[in-house]
Amino acid sequence: MTSPTTVVVLAATDPAEREAALVTALLDHPDVLAVVHDLEQRGDDVVLRRRVVDPRGPGSDEIIPMEHACAGCALREDAIPAIADLLAREPRGIVLALPLGAEILPATRILHGHAGPDGPLAGVRLGATVAVVNAAEIEGDLLDGDDALLSHLVSADIILLDHESPAAHAPAASAQGAALADTLRWARSTRHDDLCHPWLDAALAGSHDPVDLDRRHDPATLDPADRFTATAPATPPLEAGPADVWTLDLHSSRPFHPDRVLATMSELATARTVSRGRFWLPNRPDAVCGWEALGGTVCVGVAGTWDEAEPSTALQVTGVGPGAEAVRRAFERALLDDVEMAAGPATWLGREDPFEPYLGSPADLYRGDAAA
Repeated sequence: MTSPTTVVVLAATDPAEREAALVTALLDHPDVLAVVHDLEQRGDDVVLRRRVVDPRGPGSDEIIPMEHACAGCALREDAIPAIADLLAREPRGIVLALPLGAEILPATRILHGHAGPDGPLAGVRLGATVAVVNAAEIEGDLLDGDDALLSHLVSADIILLDHESPAAHAPAASAQGAALADTLRWARSTRHDDLCHPWLDAALAGSHDPVDLDRRHDPATLDPADRFTATAPATPPLEAGPADVWTLDLHSSRPFHPDRVLATMSELATARTVSRGRFWLPNRPDAVCGWEALGGTVCVGVAGTWDEAEPSTALQVTGVGPGAEAVRRAFERALLDDVEMAAGPATWLGREDPFEPYLGSPADLYRGDAAA
């Protein structure tokens, strides 16, 4: 009986690092193929370039006509049929190298959905997902607001760190970047510190659970235990620790005060912090509000409803340098106090909603249910 072909998703933000990791891996694995996607600017248009790399024979390099050249369309309209065609060669594995900056979760969702018994990828199994990251650039890129890098760090099953950099400050920056990667990455992920490391063996032997990844991305089910904290102290540090990197897991059953949290956002999300989580508001008690902040820029949105779960506010904050205690104080100040909690929800009826420009009307949360 033929063993199932394993598909490994490879994510990166730098083309040279992705190519180096891919080439060194395939040299040692002639029985593994690769499908490499790139979205390229050609004049006024963005086109999909697809390369198929076969260490045993001829590959291909094509421009694929698409009505909408985006990462999601590239997966649905090209990657799935391309991988299905390659299965006829009976490779041990296929590496799908995503377009630069593309997120891992949408890719594994789509692959998983097509790998059922009646799907075009029937019999395919998902190996561990891999993110290639330059250690020396992690701090600068995150604090500059690189949300693709953050997504890769928190999503991947394997983090492949590149420590090579021509910059004079590279050794210190690389150590800082590695500390940040360890703080942000998934608790059960593994880290390799060399692009030439035999990472593909680990990815082919591993497995990926897109349902669990979906849970880890959902603000309502985000759990501090998902983060790599096995070696962290049980009590979050109040100031910078080794490599100047600190973490805080801030949580409360209380909601944020709408006006106060807006007033304290610059203290909660400083230029040298990264944070993810959820919150709720007393004038929107049914809404799960998602929070993501990088380099001083905060993004909020409605992520769904609490359903049977108890509302809660929880932020996971990672920072560089001093300032942890100031973030903790800002968090506590933004919550409803004892008097406001005792006053009850009726006190919020009819008040102006300062979050409406960012979250829309509270009534929007129920319109979908009404239409259904």
